[in-house]
Amino acid sequence: IVIAVMGITGAGKSSLIRNITRREDIVIGTSLRSETKKTIAYDFEHCGTNYTLVDTPGFNDTDKSDESVLQDVVSWLSSQYKEKRLLSGIIYLHPITQPRIQGSTMRQIKVFKALCGPSFYGNVILGTTFWGKIDDAVAKAREEELFSTPGFLGEMREFIARTARVTQDRQCCLELIEAFANKERVPMMIQKDMDKIDASLATSDAGKLLFADEESVRLEYEQKLKEERDAMRRMEEKNEEAVRQKEAQRKREVDERLRRDREERERIQ
Repeated sequence: IVIAVMGITGAGKSSLIRNITRREDIVIGTSLRSETKKTIAYDFEHCGTNYTLVDTPGFNDTDKSDESVLQDVVSWLSSQYKEKRLLSGIIYLHPITQPRIQGSTMRQIKVFKALCGPSFYGNVILGTTFWGKIDDAVAKAREEELFSTPGFLGEMREFIARTARVTQDRQCCLELIEAFANKERVPMMIQKDMDKIDASLATSDAGKLLFADEESVRLEYEQKLKEERDAMRRMEEKNEEAVRQKEAQRKREVDERLRRDREERERIQ
């Protein structure tokens, strides 16, 4: 039984796998810098059944472009498909501590749905993590927004295997993988797309969504910059030089992100 664990950087993917497998060699990240740089499979046995849990690099990593992350994940999925090994399912994790769905997160949710395709939705568990880190009422409101709003994960909810609040309780985590024990294995949309003659990641539905959204990076940067300006004014920040330096730093970060994305796109295409 092969189960992939996906989600943005910092969602708790490696923590979940380490909790289930009890492997001490799985490194847990403590910041927005991902410890998982490539797709890694971990084998273990539970109640007489052999499982393979697949840790995937997360989107929104500070050191790796989303294009590079997608290329890594898709390469692994394609190799499995060629070997006639289909996933039993995917556990997609989203941190409930995230205050709002940002443009980049929205894009990654769309890419994830395009990777799966509707026929694979029944093999997906949508899990939220870090319950207990924020007020329970706030967490429940965010959960409802995430799973009920069209464009987020709302349209998947009707077809997926289940939703789950993922905690550190190991028995709770084991129940997640047990849910896939009798699931029929079906190919993901991206696996079928990449198996076609002359197929490329750039021409797949998931690739088109990711590569076509460069402008959203700038828009998100501008929105964040506006919020920071407003916050500075509310705090009666009078140091104009500090503001200019902050804006210049933000611009450098976005320019570097866009440069890496363009280079990655050219390399893949």
